[in-house]
Amino acid sequence: MGAFVLLLGLLSFASAEETANDKAFEIIAMPYPPFVYADNTEKGYSSSLIIKILSGFQQPFHFYIAPPARAQIRASEGQHLITFLPPVENHSDHVRYEELEKSLHYKLFQRSPAQFNWKDLKSKSIGYLNLNSGSAYLDAFNEAGADVTIIPNFTSGLKMLMAERLDFIVGIDLSIIEVAKELGIENEIIADTAALSSFSMLSFYVNKKHPLAEALDAYLKKQSVVKLVAVPL
Repeated sequence: MGAFVLLLGLLSFASAEETANDKAFEIIAMPYPPFVYADNTEKGYSSSLIIKILSGFQQPFHFYIAPPARAQIRASEGQHLITFLPPVENHSDHVRYEELEKSLHYKLFQRSPAQFNWKDLKSKSIGYLNLNSGSAYLDAFNEAGADVTIIPNFTSGLKMLMAERLDFIVGIDLSIIEVAKELGIENEIIADTAALSSFSMLSFYVNKKHPLAEALDAYLKKQSVVKLVAVPL
């Protein structure tokens, strides 16, 4: 009888744990060193910062970290509260939050000391981490006559660059430099001095249709971890 009661207690505990996990909201991200690491969310700049920002929100959450295609499919299901990836569809269902004062740079990288006119991309191969097939950069590269190759991650892209299978790789400067250091080739690549664009160090998107969206918006306005600005899409 005692064993039966103990078993019921264990089953009740397991059910309660599953229910608690079900109530945790989801944050969608993709591996993007040094901002998000698949094996350690407390290591990446963006993932660790969002953890700090949400520390006072008093709602459980978990990360769903996957390659771009899988992460976008997950986001299209609309069950998440936060995603780091720009929404491909239903843009009006999201609001973007950006960190003020710190910025990143989107640049072209090539093997050094290769000689090339940066303004002439015709017939040159560019490795592109595709987060959104409708990206203005992707359209611009195609219009310039470049041969755009979609890469799964910067590690693969940099290896293709060093093997001369690509002429360029494009992406956030800190991310590419971080991966280049891991591969031991940081001194063998060079970035264009002029950035294609600059944007916020931290940027994430909140699903306005999630039940916690309004509460999160109110919380983000009063939290003091980092200065954020809301930008409607």
